[in-house]
Amino acid sequence: MKPVRLRLSRARGFNLQEHSRATNGLEAVNVSRPGPHGNPFIVGKHGNRSTCVRFFVCLFDGLLPILDRETMAASRALMPKMRQMAREIAGKNVGCWCALPAPGEPDMCHGFVWLAVANAPNPVLALRPLTDAWALIDERADLTPRVRQSLTCEEVKP
Repeated sequence: MKPVRLRLSRARGFNLQEHSRATNGLEAVNVSRPGPHGNPFIVGKHGNRSTCVRFFVCLFDGLLPILDRETMAASRALMPKMRQMAREIAGKNVGCWCALPAPGEPDMCHGFVWLAVANAPNPVLALRPLTDAWALIDERADLTPRVRQSLTCEEVKP
């Protein structure tokens, strides 16, 4: 079975593990905030959903989004653990609060990034739908200098 992203629910009686097993028989990992797998970048505070997922991808690439000190410190602390965390997620479904994408739409959720990195033989190719969508968004957007700067990442030196 191929791991998938599931949407968490606040409905009475919802159980992520039961929902996951009913979906495809696999265990699930909750990747929402707060928690070790949560995205440190917050929609509305650090950008829109697409931007926050883009920042999360930067962390896997060894790049640190240039933001406020608190977020940068949390991101810097998370980076060395991410590859190990991805290995722990491998072969499992992930649960997050983000809405699931419509058919044919890219999955703009950091949970999708966890799945791609944890399960794909080539994560770069697995993340291609996101990078293609970002190129289209950037092409359509009239980005102000401030927004353009917020999309900048710097390489982290070990």
